Amino acid sequence: MLLKGLKDKGSVFKVCICDWEAYVLSESSVDAATEALENLYGEHGGNLVLSPAIKTTNLSFALKDYELDILEEYHYTPEILSNAGLHELAKKMKTIMDIQDPLPNNE
Repeated sequence: MLLKGLKDKGSVFKVCICDWEAYVLSESSVDAATEALENLYGEHGGNLVLSPAIKTTNLSFALKDYELDILEEYHYTPEILSNAGLHELAKKMKTIMDIQDPLPNNE
């Protein structure tokens, strides 16, 4: 089986956003999302489609539990972009998201 022998090296995560998905061996879901985004941005640059959240699923646990819903996590895309060193893109995306869905005023 694919995951045999990887126990001490982290978990395998499925990372999904918009029209792409990646599979990453990592210690945490945030690290997996960051690594996937770094690699895909390096390959596709400005053509990479982004959304406000990135979904990760820990497949290592899924093989044991079979309940994928409880293993999924959502990550704020501007935060993952920033983790990947793409600070300007993170700021632009946050600005676009704020314009599209502004927070209510405290009036």
